[in-house]
Amino acid sequence: FSGDISFVQADTTPQGLIRAMIPQNEIQKNKHFEPALLHQSVEVIKLNDKGKRLQESVVEAAGESIGRNIAAYLLQSEQTRSAVGIEAQINANDPTKLDYAVGFMVEAFPDLEDRDIAIMEQVVLNLPPFLKMFNTENGFFSLNTLLDQLAGPYDIEVVKEIEPSFYCPCSKVRTLSSLSTLSNDDLEHLIEDKKDLEIICDFCREKYIISPEDIEDILKNRKK
Repeated sequence: FSGDISFVQADTTPQGLIRAMIPQNEIQKNKHFEPALLHQSVEVIKLNDKGKRLQESVVEAAGESIGRNIAAYLLQSEQTRSAVGIEAQINANDPTKLDYAVGFMVEAFPDLEDRDIAIMEQVVLNLPPFLKMFNTENGFFSLNTLLDQLAGPYDIEVVKEIEPSFYCPCSKVRTLSSLSTLSNDDLEHLIEDKKDLEIICDFCREKYIISPEDIEDILKNRKK
């Protein structure tokens, strides 16, 4: 791997709220449309609805494919056999946009017979490229077509549908809370020139202006 990108971080919830980021300075340096990830590790942290950490696992990355790495994590950390496919297609006319971002995960239940596992392995291996399921005329990707391809000889029942959406819980209050973890010396250094600080969220790129007065309030509250 060329190692253009050192890491990718993504957060998601059961409600379909998603946010993700990669280091902006590494993206800006990269001149290619498809930067390569540095071959290292996959870390998965599970939290409950109150933000309490329930589980944390780190496994060695199986390769440059995100889908392959997720499958490796499931097998090594949760002893779950699975097949995972993820792909994003960059728009040919505007490389800042995507035509689609799609993926699937097929998980084998513990009591699944070897015969059925072998059948599903062949189904996944024989899947057509995602691009063939994309209608270039209307810019539409058919999830029903993908489900039909994944069904193989079995019936599929849609239990629940969730429309994913981007959500970032960042705010000025959270930004100030992060700054409050710094030492007094570090905070005083930030306001030496009496200028505002501009802090940008790594996920949504929202800008927050922190004034010297904001930092002085943090210092004053510590003395109370």
